[in-house]
Amino acid sequence: MIVLGAWRLDQHPAGSAGYHDIAWIPPYDIPFRTLLPRDFDNLLVAGHCHSATSGALASSRVTATAMGMGQAAGTAAREVNMGVLQTALRDAGAILQAPESDVRWEIQISKRASIRRAGSIRRSLYVGM
Repeated sequence: MIVLGAWRLDQHPAGSAGYHDIAWIPPYDIPFRTLLPRDFDNLLVAGHCHSATSGALASSRVTATAMGMGQAAGTAAREVNMGVLQTALRDAGAILQAPESDVRWEIQISKRASIRRAGSIRRSLYVGM
């Protein structure tokens, strides 16, 4: 895991404009493998280009998360060992673990419909190689 995502599922409904529900989801991990495009060597991608479902991109496409992926990709260009990469990211101020309060909140409300929906999307969010 190289980025902690925390934005809501901001999916706009097809064929309509205006206000739409934005489901809250707890912080989630974005794995390094989503930055590795299939069939290419020596290439890392970040932001909108990373490997994810459209549901996952509804959250991970935001600037702060994309910046985290960019930082991870840039650091990984120097450090290919995952432990060393995570240490370098933490040393640079990256937050790679959800605060305990968010984890407790997720457990307390996990039976709500919007969280169940978000949870089912979250399990299949990232299709990285």
